[in-house]
Amino acid sequence: MKILAFLTVLTLLVACTPKKEVHNHYHDPQAKQDSPEAPTFEGVINGGGGKGALCKKNGQSSLEVLDLYEGRELYNLSYSLSPTTEEEMLELITEKMALHMRYPGQTNLSDMKKRLRADFIDPLYKEIQFTKKGQRLKRTTDANDPVVDSECQVVQIAVYYDESVLMVDRDYWDQLDWLHKGALLLHELVYYLARQTGEINSIQSRKMVGLLLSDQGLQSKTAGIPENPTEYLQCHGEVQGDQDGSDMLSFIAYNKKVADFNGTEIVFQSIGPQFRMFRTYAKLEGVRAEVFEVPNSSLGQGYSFMVFRDTYKPPVLKAVIDFSGGSDREFILHMMNAQTNARFNSYKVGCGRGRNWTPSEQEERGQDVTEQFLAKYSGHTYTEKDFGESVTVNSDGTLKFLKTRQVGSEDNPNVPYPTVCSYEIHAKLEKVIERSDAEKNSYMSYATHEIEYKTTDYVLVDTLEPDTTKRLACKNWLELQRASIMVHPDNNNYAELVSDSSFRLHTSGGGDFVEGGERTESTLDEVFVRQ
Repeated sequence: MKILAFLTVLTLLVACTPKKEVHNHYHDPQAKQDSPEAPTFEGVINGGGGKGALCKKNGQSSLEVLDLYEGRELYNLSYSLSPTTEEEMLELITEKMALHMRYPGQTNLSDMKKRLRADFIDPLYKEIQFTKKGQRLKRTTDANDPVVDSECQVVQIAVYYDESVLMVDRDYWDQLDWLHKGALLLHELVYYLARQTGEINSIQSRKMVGLLLSDQGLQSKTAGIPENPTEYLQCHGEVQGDQDGSDMLSFIAYNKKVADFNGTEIVFQSIGPQFRMFRTYAKLEGVRAEVFEVPNSSLGQGYSFMVFRDTYKPPVLKAVIDFSGGSDREFILHMMNAQTNARFNSYKVGCGRGRNWTPSEQEERGQDVTEQFLAKYSGHTYTEKDFGESVTVNSDGTLKFLKTRQVGSEDNPNVPYPTVCSYEIHAKLEKVIERSDAEKNSYMSYATHEIEYKTTDYVLVDTLEPDTTKRLACKNWLELQRASIMVHPDNNNYAELVSDSSFRLHTSGGGDFVEGGERTESTLDEVFVRQ
């Protein structure tokens, strides 16, 4: 559904890390699947729902979405926004979400708003299913309801059924003004995303929605980041041995000089797989950001700094820099609990300048051979014999990948493990680089070329699943991928041009296979042959 797609857009805006192709279609366990529960009007496990405060004072009844009620009562927020039409409400929540999540220099605000509105916000609104007259939604238990006035009670306005259907109480909906209707939509979007990363209650989601729509506002997740990509460093880190790439570190570092601060400010895009609703940042007084681009020990071994989260006073993490475990272009960043100093992960980090920088660009780039590649390979389809996957290269530079993959995850109830889908990736070739000796020596020496392309669409071909639940999971996954294009269309594959009629495609970490090890999910070395 478009709901799922929209939320993945938010995830990617939180964690705009380079895509790491993970192949696990070789493993197809015959896991026993639970049968779906009978439909009810109660949110299923992890389903959640939106609540309201229904108050009756002086003979008058009023209903507020809980997010805004708490904003006034708990956080001393005020609300003067007053959309008077459906259109004004939809424009308001689109604007608020786009401004909060967009990364400067990475996504055009106007384009993002248009895409959010046309492809996600409007479809979400139109797909609401209202209760019939006389029906009430059962209360969910995810809210940790606050104390309310004696004249008020908490009521259930909306419920996610099976993480795919948004059901809304028609009677309560009709009592809401347009601001609170917008708050309800925002709540469902944000809390859905939070649940996918382990949140078991909606407290943070309600706080975020309440702040976004308040007169006081909420600082953008990306506040402070320069619009010009040459003015900041893009840094990526990976836990050693994390083959599936799920535990990534990504942050932007830039120099900042104001009246009370002169140093480096860091804004984190991702710290592991968790969704971070609020701006997560660090300030390094007296430190120049360039120290991360070419790491050196000028900071001193074991230099540490605190990581903060906007609207929360205590620091959430402590980071310690270790220059002994990296290379001349990398360093180790240990992330610890800010209160106990207990280490939970150590990342090998590299930084470069510009929004599309990736670790592979630490060495001097090789020669651009895009024209030669198209002259030799375009106009044909190349097929991998073992699993029937294929790549079509057209003369205009468009590409079509046909893939079959296990795309499920134990942490995602909407795309559970295992889910096997067959799909096409449509793309536009950007560049083919013949890798320099320095690039090959630093990483994956046997990959002679790097193919860079911009993804334009995903198309589901065949779910390969007789189970209707898994067919829906493939559709959910497809919408997630389509949504990802909006914020991160750039991709790359390492390749080896074997002959005029064949080439190999590699993935990150492919060295194990070359060294004689087994071909694993992250070390594929597929040969595509002209048909």
